[in-house]
Amino acid sequence: MSRITSKPLRPNRVTIKDVAAASGVSISTVSKVMNRPLNLLDISEAARKRVLEAAGRLGYRASWRARAFVSGRTHMVALIHPHNLPLISNDLWADAFRTLSDGLSERGYDPQFVSGGDAHIQRCRQMLLDQRFDGVVILNQLRPEVEYALEQAGLPAVLVNAEPREGHACVIPDDRQGGRDLTRHLLSLGHRRVVFNCVSQGVRKHFSYEARLTGINDALAEAGLPAALCVVNPDRQETVTQVLAAQPRPTAIIEYHSSGVLELLRACWKCGLSVPGQLSIATFNDTPITRNTVPSMTTVGVPSVEMAGVALEILSVGLESGQPLAPQRVVMPETLIVRESTVPPQER
Repeated sequence: MSRITSKPLRPNRVTIKDVAAASGVSISTVSKVMNRPLNLLDISEAARKRVLEAAGRLGYRASWRARAFVSGRTHMVALIHPHNLPLISNDLWADAFRTLSDGLSERGYDPQFVSGGDAHIQRCRQMLLDQRFDGVVILNQLRPEVEYALEQAGLPAVLVNAEPREGHACVIPDDRQGGRDLTRHLLSLGHRRVVFNCVSQGVRKHFSYEARLTGINDALAEAGLPAALCVVNPDRQETVTQVLAAQPRPTAIIEYHSSGVLELLRACWKCGLSVPGQLSIATFNDTPITRNTVPSMTTVGVPSVEMAGVALEILSVGLESGQPLAPQRVVMPETLIVRESTVPPQER
């Protein structure tokens, strides 16, 4: 018995040729109406209306590929971050990504997240060289492979919270000012010995680590006090043990990032150390963690939403011109937010 096979029926797609025939104009005229802005059209208003009426009646939809080919633009913008899941690993980026995505959509561009991590860096580089995007936002870190691809592709790009590089547009927070303001707050409460804690040597490679530490030590030097004790340890239980063993014993810890305060609070609890009674803790980034810990955290708010907004405005210039952006550096102020986790030190 022979087998009878058949292909599923699929309705014929309406083409630009169909619209041209229905409206009585040439294919090139239909292409102009569908792909060019109104102020660049060189056809009559009557012809334009006939084309639009025919397209609507036939249910024609312009091909994204064809439009990109004609205009030389993809209307896509890459958001490149070194972590595969930045919204999960770091609360700071959730609002920034939302701001970028909403702003790009309002401008007629489709945002696409692209991982710039080790496992994906060559793929990321190739996508840039393939001219898949009209522009790029680099978040947190500009890797050499990405920088090379941007230069070769001639794409407009802006760095956000990434180490400033010569020849690039960037938007960064004033982490040095934030560290200075936070330490001055602790000094005003009577603290004289401060620890600056971070989780790993990898964190120290980000420009913000050095900027925050410099600001902390600026304030300590102003008060005639020794520099902060720096602890780099992934085990915050050991961090607390070091604090308890140090002489004179520190009375305040500044945690590099809000993501570490839960583990730090737990370590203090296991050591029988009350916060803030026996040890004040402060951190950076105003996230749900800092607002909802017990006690709530004194922190320095990093303006992630505002930085994203400024980056959008800068990138818009390049998207409009299709050219690389002029080098510039925008530094955004940070905000001290005082909560329950910092109080005057106990007398011992």
